Formats: sequence, C-alpha cells, structure tokens
Amino acid sequence: MDHSAVLHLTEKGADEVAHRTCKLGIKLRSVLLFLQHPQSIAFTLQKSVFPEADILDAIDKLASDGFIVVEAPPAAAPRHNASIASPQSAIATPETKAADFAIGDDILLSEARFLLIDFCVDCFGMAAEKFTDDLRACKSVSALRAVLKELLPLVGAQKPEQLPALRDTIRAINDTA
Repeated sequence: MDHSAVLHLTEKGADEVAHRTCKLGIKLRSVLLFLQHPQSIAFTLQKSVFPEADILDAIDKLASDGFIVVEAPPAAAPRHNASIASPQSAIATPETKAADFAIGDDILLSEARFLLIDFCVDCFGMAAEKFTDDLRACKSVSALRAVLKELLPLVGAQKPEQLPALRDTIRAINDTA
C-alpha cells in the first residue's frame, strides 16, 4: 500500500464518526477520527498509537466496508524552500484561491488562535512550537494575519496535502465573525 495515498471518509464513514451507527472497534474508529479531514496513509500511521500493521489492516477493512476511500497519491510537486516560498506560490493550485486563505476583520480572535494552533499541531506535531507560540502572542487580527502569512508557504511547501484542511480552518475562523 502506497503510504502517500490519501484517505477520505465516505458518507457512511462520516455518519459513523458522528453517530457511531455501526459501533466499530477502537482501532477502526481511531482511523476514522484521523480522517475527518483527508489525510495521507503516512500521516495516519505517524499519528496513531497502534502498530503500523494494525492500522494498515484497519485501513483495508474500512475501505472494503465502504467507510473510507483510498485515493491515489497526488502527483509529485517540486519542493520549495520554505524560507523563499511566497504565499501565492503555496496556493497557486487550480482548486485553491488566495481568497480562501484570507482572514476577515470581525473574527473572534481567541477562537481563531485556538483553531490555528490546533491546525498547526495536527499538521506539524512538535515542530509546530514556533507557530503555536507566535499564535498565542497575537493580540490583533493583523498580528494573526502576519503569522498566517508565514505559515501558509510552509504548509504549501512541506505539507501540501494539508492546504484543504488549512482552508477549512480559515473558513471556520471567518464563520466566527
């Protein structure tokens, strides 16, 4: 199984996450919970506390039972140096637009900080400490935008599969206005 393949919840999987209709066991359910946002197999294996073989078996079972879909890995994109990548180069894909990554003026700052810190930890794990510290220190929307301006090219360069999750996080932030 290609570890760069992307896993997505089906409607049945989303229903199981929300309502526990099928009462899946802890290993199967833990995989489903990781996939509330599409993730690569490698990310799922990295985040899980269960042995790799158990998680790969769980992925196979969930796919065969119709809870998830395994999508072929995205075509290899050239890596950019995160220090020179611009926000525009990080989001210059057909399915994303710069407006998707813009934070509104009237958002709830505390909620925005919380959501972005949560995203950073999910995306980068312990390597997110610089961003989490910077986000905690934000006292204004403009300061939050400055941190996002640094974060966006890093996500685009190092974790491009996480751009949809970042876009969803920003939408949730803008919905707090």
